[in-house]
Amino acid sequence: MPCGGVPSEYYLFYFGFNPPAFRIFEIPDKNRYKVDIIDTWNMTINELDSTYKGQFRIDLPGKQYIAVRMRKI
Repeated sequence: MPCGGVPSEYYLFYFGFNPPAFRIFEIPDKNRYKVDIIDTWNMTINELDSTYKGQFRIDLPGKQYIAVRMRKI
């Protein structure tokens, strides 16, 4: 899946035409991240309540054109 950003600061993953129901991410550093689910078609952002680090699972809406943004906190 395409990913951009600044390592250890900010990541943006884009799913485009391949809408998974979930994705397991692995961020190999000691920082914690806030995660947002971005619906690029409907132009909405859903900020998840938890913070994440290491390996973790994010449930996705299973729609096309979804992006996941991770911001270091």
